[in-house]
Amino acid sequence: FFTRPDLGEPFKEFPSFWEALDWVREERIFKLLAKARIEELERELMRKKRALEALAAVEKEAQNWLSLKEKADLILARLLEIPRGTDKTVVEGFEGNPVEIELDPSLPPALYAQALYKKAQKLRRTAEEVPKRRSALLAEMEKISEEIQLLRERPDLAPYFAEEEEEKREEPRPQPRSFRIGDFTVLVGRSAKENDEILRRASPNDIWLHARGVPGAHVLIKNGGRAVPEEVLLRAAQLAAWFSKARGARKVEVSYTEARYLRKPKGSPAGMVTLLREKVLVVSGEEGP
Repeated sequence: FFTRPDLGEPFKEFPSFWEALDWVREERIFKLLAKARIEELERELMRKKRALEALAAVEKEAQNWLSLKEKADLILARLLEIPRGTDKTVVEGFEGNPVEIELDPSLPPALYAQALYKKAQKLRRTAEEVPKRRSALLAEMEKISEEIQLLRERPDLAPYFAEEEEEKREEPRPQPRSFRIGDFTVLVGRSAKENDEILRRASPNDIWLHARGVPGAHVLIKNGGRAVPEEVLLRAAQLAAWFSKARGARKVEVSYTEARYLRKPKGSPAGMVTLLREKVLVVSGEEGP
């Protein structure tokens, strides 16, 4: 038995009709599997492209970190000339030219400058992370495109890729370290992936903590909607200080907020969040688990 060369198919001979039928069935199955996999990959490729576009927007905003720092420098340098409670003022710039500065009338100028420094520091860290994230996205997109091309040329490889994808899906999710403080479970992320996992597990009323201004673990107090006693909050803050670059310091500032006030910018690196509101505790960075 053989296929029809006159229909554009390569000549292929079989010992029997049944073997030819098995081959046709397998070919059809391979093509269907390949088609489904290609469609899935094309959707994934589109998601990566959107993430890349979002990353460009994040990078554009992050590039403002230096101008924010310079604005804060100027506010502090001209602090005595700036009236309180105004939303803008004009001062002499460092090069002798007049510069208009927008202010927050609800904050004293010195505190507003500190807020600008903090924002500039966060944007600078983001600007440093963006190239790594872009390189990772481009590498992922290249791999996806290569798989699409290969499946178009070799549909018979579809089962292999399906098995490989299933193995990836079976990989265990990151498991943050868990502590018990009083009647509360406290989770500590020891890596960017574990920090993201903590965000996924957070309920709106849970308390999130992080050492301020330094790389470190995300810490989450699972409170089940209950009020968190001060001693539990302080101990969790000590864990946030210990699992950070500030470990060993006598005094460490730790930001904390309800998880409802956390936002993860689209396309941002793993473990990165922004805070809409925060409070600050000062604890020792010398108290380990």
